[in-house]
Amino acid sequence: MKKHLIIIASIFLFINSNAQNREFFIGMFNESYYSIQQLKELKSYNFTFCIYNESENDDYPSILDTANVIGLKLLLKDSNIHFFENDMNNPKIVPVDSSKIRLSLENNGKKSCVLGYYVDDEPERINFDSIALYFNCIKKYDSTFIRYANLLPMYIEAFRATGNPADSNRGATPADYQNYIQSYIDITSPNILSFDHYPIFLNSQHSLIKHILWPSNFFYNLDIISKKSVENNIPFIYVLCPLDTNAVQLNLPENPKDIIYRYPQTPKDSFEFNYVIFSALIYGVKGLNYWNYDHWNKVTPNVKNYLSGLHKKIIDNQNVLMNLKFAAAYHKTFYSTIPTKQDLQENIPSYSAWNNFSNDVYANEIFNVSNPIQALSGYSIDSIAISFLTDDIENKYFWILNKSMLSTEMLQINLKDGCSIIDIFEGEQCSVTENKIITLAPGEAKLFKAFSDFHANIIHQSTLWDSRRIIGNCIIVDSSSILTITDSIFFLPNAQIIVHPGGKLIVDGGTLTNACTGELWQGIFVEGNPSDTTQAENLQGVVELKNGAVIQNAVCGINVGLEKLGVAPAMCIVGGGIVRATDASFINNKKAVEFGPYNR
Repeated sequence: MKKHLIIIASIFLFINSNAQNREFFIGMFNESYYSIQQLKELKSYNFTFCIYNESENDDYPSILDTANVIGLKLLLKDSNIHFFENDMNNPKIVPVDSSKIRLSLENNGKKSCVLGYYVDDEPERINFDSIALYFNCIKKYDSTFIRYANLLPMYIEAFRATGNPADSNRGATPADYQNYIQSYIDITSPNILSFDHYPIFLNSQHSLIKHILWPSNFFYNLDIISKKSVENNIPFIYVLCPLDTNAVQLNLPENPKDIIYRYPQTPKDSFEFNYVIFSALIYGVKGLNYWNYDHWNKVTPNVKNYLSGLHKKIIDNQNVLMNLKFAAAYHKTFYSTIPTKQDLQENIPSYSAWNNFSNDVYANEIFNVSNPIQALSGYSIDSIAISFLTDDIENKYFWILNKSMLSTEMLQINLKDGCSIIDIFEGEQCSVTENKIITLAPGEAKLFKAFSDFHANIIHQSTLWDSRRIIGNCIIVDSSSILTITDSIFFLPNAQIIVHPGGKLIVDGGTLTNACTGELWQGIFVEGNPSDTTQAENLQGVVELKNGAVIQNAVCGINVGLEKLGVAPAMCIVGGGIVRATDASFINNKKAVEFGPYNR
């Protein structure tokens, strides 16, 4: 008996026990009072959360109600759940009152606007055990609550990172800072990382400032924390701090611990904001936290509107950004690109030097590495940086950043033969196969997704695609794996999905369609097992369509074991695959479904 198409009604429940937060945080780091009007203003500029000090506002219930109504999340600073640091010379674990913490959690935790709790700012190594006590109480109440402490930057005195008073006369090394971050993770078990770094660059040539407290290691700091983020699978937030390009007055007494720190200034224009925001984005940041509302209040309306639009672009593309894992970054120059600092070198890791770019595995997959980027006449590539990132199925992405604070640059991206790219923030769907020309304003970066005809992405486990994606190559659903699609997926002309025996593709209300107008995609190929007469699902490839699923604009919507299409077409005799379709549509395909031979 020949078995071709099985059409049955069925119910399938997909559970993803490892689901992570998919929201890109854009917040305001403010430890004092907000009015209801200020909260509404932040929401209107596309902020998604703010740190809020409940103890400084008698109208706290109204604040919570307003935040719930307008959809603004609050990271609460609660006096019962906030750590106050102790003296380095007399370190001790500060006991917590778990009953007071529980009471605060019970009072606030039922509000949907409560994102979590802000426990400490810039903790030293000796404070981690105390912070862990607070974090544990929060985690026991609700493990989804953000347990937030904003970490020290890399330019600190070493003893603050190591906990050893003997290190008080030197600055922290990269190894000190790496150990500081990892110790924080190991001891406190956070679910988010955060750091600030300000000012980015200081004018003072005083040896103490230059070599210990304020060196120019912003990008080194980003590199370390982003790699710790990837290594430990914990997202990180950058507390967005201003540049400092003016003369600085500091009190420098004999005892360096008595230094009066200058309060950082607010960026004056969109270029300065570009610099700090995009610099963090190219290293895979998952949130931006502005410091602070007083500074924000001094920003001009035009710049606020620009930032609101940038926030929206970030939020519109957060499903891409939240999936990205930082791999590497390369800087064309180690000299500062900040005005008045251009004769000074920044502290950037040596492995991020431009001469290492041509040896990078991702660069070699995407670029013509002998001439990857070239400037158009009158422009320069001297200020650029390029970073590489991957997503959950090892797709390749790269950022190109213009670090110049003064100059717009027009650049040509030279791609490797067989590679194509799309600009993510511009909403491109159809890839560019020729060399692409881009314009970058001062401080601006662009994010691209790269596609290679010879590269396949393999689904090795149960995976949910619940947001819009663009697919440019072959997706393989491996044996014992399930790919569930609930949103619209757009395929470039050579793209297809292959379901191996024992693998399963479920399209639950989703749409699989073409990315390029007028060009069909290849469709789904289901591999069966002709020698299996039982049609057991663990031996056959399975496709299930339901709840309004749509397959459209394909060369062949579903091909079951007959002809594999794409860049390497081939006739196959692997019939026996299973297709179930309920409340599903095949629209504008050359062929809807085609079956290879299978005897039973």
